[in-house]
Amino acid sequence: MSYEAVGTIQTIGPIQSFGSKGFKKSEVILSIPDGKYPQTISFEFQGDRADLPEKFKEGDEVQISFDLKGRLHEASGRNYNTLNGWKMTSLGGPGGRTATTADRPQSQPMSKQGLAQQSLNPDDDESVPF
Repeated sequence: MSYEAVGTIQTIGPIQSFGSKGFKKSEVILSIPDGKYPQTISFEFQGDRADLPEKFKEGDEVQISFDLKGRLHEASGRNYNTLNGWKMTSLGGPGGRTATTADRPQSQPMSKQGLAQQSLNPDDDESVPF
């Protein structure tokens, strides 16, 4: 299942490499408005997406698309969760940069003018229910 979060980048961590197979990841900490107390949330970008956050800078306003990942550590009985980011899009904040991954389809939002023309066109016979 996919989710989205909008906020301001507080920190972009360095790319870290693990193991002999070259697994890599990076971390982005996002400040998300939540009433009086903003939330500071950590997202991980793994594998081929580990370098995606490097296209942004601290202070940029972004939207992060992510999946929830969880795993149980058998020895301790603890459960660990990860917010696994797969896309970052600039929302026109101070940096104004955009970087996305294209492996998930996106729908294009209709402009306000297009929506108004679609719903208020009196010459459109198909919009009449009888």
